[in-house]
Amino acid sequence: MSAAAGHAAPSGRWRGIVPALGWLRSYEPGWFRADLAAGVTLAAYLLPAARSRRSRAS
Repeated sequence: MSAAAGHAAPSGRWRGIVPALGWLRSYEPGWFRADLAAGVTLAAYLLPAARSRRSRAS
């Protein structure tokens, strides 16, 4: 197997199942810190909101 074959673009079927495979190859490591901060911020908002909604529903 050649080195290029190991880094081939994901097939259309896999991109349909896991859309992130399409953009993951172009993701830059420098973005990780900002993305992590955004994820933590979003989780800090959504988790308590979901828990309060669940407690009102029961």
